Amino acid sequence: TPPPTTPTTPPPTTPTTPPPTTPTTPALTVWRWAVPDPGSMGYRITTWPTYVLMQKMPKYTQVILPYSITSAAIKGLCKGESEIVWCGCFGMMQLYTFTGPYEGFKPEVKKMPAAAWFATTTVIHFLTTPEKAKEIRSWKDLNGRNVFLGPSGYVTHQTIKYALEKMGIKVNHIEMSTGMAAEALRKGTIDVCYMYGSTSLPTWGKELDIAIDVVVINPSEEDMKLIEKAGFVVGVLDAKKLYTQDVGVDKIYGVNDPWGYWAGLDIPEEDIYNMLKILEENVKDLKDPEYDYIRGVGFAEWQQAGVKASIGYGVGIKIHPGLAKYLREKGLWDPAWDQHIAK
Repeated sequence: TPPPTTPTTPPPTTPTTPPPTTPTTPALTVWRWAVPDPGSMGYRITTWPTYVLMQKMPKYTQVILPYSITSAAIKGLCKGESEIVWCGCFGMMQLYTFTGPYEGFKPEVKKMPAAAWFATTTVIHFLTTPEKAKEIRSWKDLNGRNVFLGPSGYVTHQTIKYALEKMGIKVNHIEMSTGMAAEALRKGTIDVCYMYGSTSLPTWGKELDIAIDVVVINPSEEDMKLIEKAGFVVGVLDAKKLYTQDVGVDKIYGVNDPWGYWAGLDIPEEDIYNMLKILEENVKDLKDPEYDYIRGVGFAEWQQAGVKASIGYGVGIKIHPGLAKYLREKGLWDPAWDQHIAK
């Protein structure tokens, strides 16, 4: 009989812990475009670039996210609710200085938008009657006059009010609804009425054009220098494309506030750059008439003008690195702007 064996217990094994993994942020698959309500121009014209990008950048789903007003859309992006927002340069100046609708908002900001691409513009100009045009020949002549600068809640009102103050021109703003402007000009309640547009007038402007004879008051050369000193670009429009009547000039000059789209840095440089290249190549497929403006001045040239207008405010508005790369490639980037690239 074999001798008994002493049972042995296998040595305990030391449990191994898998090496730690570095967490990664999931790549964006959706671009949410924050815009004002569906009745706004911003909502309307955003349908076209999103449509083009759905075809040409299939790795992203494009979603339009409407808010009640532009400032609410901007706040939404800053709080992380969207990736891209519709805004003009003046509105972005208010955000960067936390003034106007953004006063007290800074503690809620998770990210700041940077200029990504400029789609159109609003050129704000002035009208008067043929009789008053004999006395009012330049913007300097607006001093002390009763002027309708638009309803105070309009961004265009805030923009032109700021510009005139910076130019040292003091007017008496007469508050009213836009529908009352033509009659106020006729009765002499106001001497001058503001107007805006790029390739067409707003609905109330078209009605005014039919209701009363008007003359455009263009800024003088001195006025234009003051507009630029105030941080704006001087815009120019074809009078015959905006008005059905002879407004006394062939070209209309005014305060040019570029409008377009601003993105957070959660969209990489290369994707914004590729987006710009795609939109430039397919600009003919942006069917809304507002895009006639960018087709007329040149896609790349308008990006440069938008950057210049943004930086001109002198408040540190940032440019998305993707837009900077695009303009460098076009030879339209000023090295002095490097300090304004978002990081």
